[in-house]
Amino acid sequence: MNIIDISRPLSKVPPWPGDTIYHRALTNTYSAEGYETASLSMSSHAGTHLDLPSHLIANGKRLGQYTLSTFVGPALVIDCGEGAEDKTALLREADIRPGERVLLKTNNSTRSPEFIFPEYTYLSGEAAQVLVNKQVTLVGVDGPSLDHPDETIAHRTLLEAGIPAIEWLDLSRAEAGRYTLVCLPLHIPEAEGVPCRAILLPL
Repeated sequence: MNIIDISRPLSKVPPWPGDTIYHRALTNTYSAEGYETASLSMSSHAGTHLDLPSHLIANGKRLGQYTLSTFVGPALVIDCGEGAEDKTALLREADIRPGERVLLKTNNSTRSPEFIFPEYTYLSGEAAQVLVNKQVTLVGVDGPSLDHPDETIAHRTLLEAGIPAIEWLDLSRAEAGRYTLVCLPLHIPEAEGVPCRAILLPL
């Protein structure tokens, strides 16, 4: 089976400024105990992760209020090109079907994660509204945030419509086109944000 892994390794992605840094610490070792275990510490928005409405909206929906079918199903990868210009017109013209999960491929996918702040391509509020109007189920981006670091308009536009977002995807190996998305978040029902493993299955 041809599986395209579109997740980024947790250890390779710097945290959003002020968030908890991902850290894995050995708690047992082969030499001392004869086996290995480790503790993990990280932000709930570490690496490839889901943003749920409760991330920014008081009384917004949390992970446990969504079924897994939200995160598994038909997906459309749209190649947004190399530039950082607004993608509203491109998305308005795109053949997006109601209910699809839309993943936006930009130059973020081919750049080292260290580029992050503030030089990443993000979504405008107007472009996010186009996706809401097209009745998508989920939106995915290949940068650390939907928004410019100083804004939340794209987040709020999607999350207020109940549309979750996946951030920090790696779409470098995914050509534009239709797939089946499988994005499985850690099972934390109360989560406002949660790391996940995301893959694409070609049709």
